[in-house]
Amino acid sequence: MTAANITDAQVPLGVNNRARDVSFVLDQLSTKDGVAALLPGTGAPGLKARRVAMYGHSVEGAAAAEAVRLHCRVVAGANLDGSMFGPVVQKGFGVRSSCLDMKIKPRQR
Repeated sequence: MTAANITDAQVPLGVNNRARDVSFVLDQLSTKDGVAALLPGTGAPGLKARRVAMYGHSVEGAAAAEAVRLHCRVVAGANLDGSMFGPVVQKGFGVRSSCLDMKIKPRQR
């Protein structure tokens, strides 16, 4: 499912699923085996993913905000030119994290 073919009714679920996927990805990148599977032959150790930032545009930006709310490892996020969706709208981010919500406006001529 891409943001291009998501319906308005599916937006909250799409945001939630994307935000929850972040935890899985961070878990994989934090282990030597996970990195070896993603970057074979590099011999790279697991990444230090204790404090990360996330950003996105549109639905992915809303997912970044939800990831900030859900995951203690995601300490900052940016929503570039999109609306906020999901529980973060009502509950906020908490005191440990920060998020930037940017609206890009076209230039007036």
